Parts: sequence; structure tokens; C-alpha cells
Amino acid sequence: MIIRNEQHYRTTERLMREFQDCIENLQSNPPADMSSERVESECRVMQYQIDQFRAQLQEYDDIRAGKVDVQGLRAALTALYQAQDKCGHSLLAARMASGITVEELSERIGVSADELRALEANEYRPASLEMLGAVSEVLTAEMAAAL
Repeated sequence: MIIRNEQHYRTTERLMREFQDCIENLQSNPPADMSSERVESECRVMQYQIDQFRAQLQEYDDIRAGKVDVQGLRAALTALYQAQDKCGHSLLAARMASGITVEELSERIGVSADELRALEANEYRPASLEMLGAVSEVLTAEMAAAL
């Protein structure tokens, strides 16, 4: 997960400190009914989360300081744009392979048939991930049922 703003940054710092305090408390005063192996296991899990928080904070600091792999971001955005160009073709092919009509698919996922037709023709760019996920779920189930 990426930290999106200063408030989220401060919250992540606070959570990291709380996890650190939990580890210290658990190690210095373990519950009587908890084995040493369980204490170690709990501490490892919390340390993993602390490491995740630390990496998120560092990433945010790097981005804010301008330490960004511009070429990598450009390549990722280019790939995303190119994949979006192929989305309509892939959707059309999958729908045809599943043997259902645009109308059937639109009814099952709750969008208009015109919206799906535009998406299949690559004339409709702002397809939500939720909508694409619903399309994928329906078409995957249809193709699996056809096998």
C-alpha cells in the first residue's frame, strides 16, 4: 500500500511505534499462559508489519524528495495505456468465446449494453476495475461451464 498524504504518513508512523511498543511489552512481560515459542512467533509477525510500515514510510519520503524512477514509471504507465487499448478486443473475444450476448452480459453485471459495446470497440476508456472484474468473473464462469 502506498502512503497518499501527510495524515496517512503520521498514522503509519504512530502504528509503527505502537507495534514496536507491543513487541517490547511482550518480550519484557510475556503473559504467563504464553509459551516462549508463541511470544517469539507473535513478535516476528509484529516485526514483519513494522518492516512493512518502514518500507511504506521510506517510499513516501523518497517520492516526496524526488527520488523516483521516472523511466520505470513511464514504462509502467505506457504498459497500462497499451493494455487498455487491448481491453476491448480481449473483452469481445472472451464474450464471444463464452457464447453470451452483449445484452446477457450487461444484464448480469448491471451495466448498459451500449456501454459494453463501446468498451468492446475501445470507444469507452473509463471502464472501472470493478466493472472489468465483474465482466471477467461472468465470462470466466461461462467459459468454464462450456468446457
